[in-house]
Amino acid sequence: LRVRRRPTPAPLMPDETTGEAAIHQRQGSLELAAERGLAEVGDLSREPREAIIACYAAMEHALANAPGAAPQESDTPSEVLARAVDHEAIQAGSATELVTLFAEARFSTHVMNEGHREAAERALRLVLDELRSPV
Repeated sequence: LRVRRRPTPAPLMPDETTGEAAIHQRQGSLELAAERGLAEVGDLSREPREAIIACYAAMEHALANAPGAAPQESDTPSEVLARAVDHEAIQAGSATELVTLFAEARFSTHVMNEGHREAAERALRLVLDELRSPV
């Protein structure tokens, strides 16, 4: 399976009057992506590997709209995570587990089972909780 990245949109440049609104819009977008990711990983019609990859792709797609955190074509999953954390789009903890599971799903050849799916769902639920909690 291959994850295709969409072209990176031009970054939003919030000014002093829209900065707060841009932050809330970005958070809402990331929360929506996390919810979509949960739907993807919970889709039992998909094999765990495919579901984990789709879950990660939903999060990566949302990061494309995060100023400064947009994934680049040549990024590894770890680089996507590092950029998102550096630009405070997400926190490292739970997202790191999700990226690790994605990399395993994407690049390994061993069987991935329901335990992997459940771990991805747990990690994504924690990411969603972090996004929803006040900083």
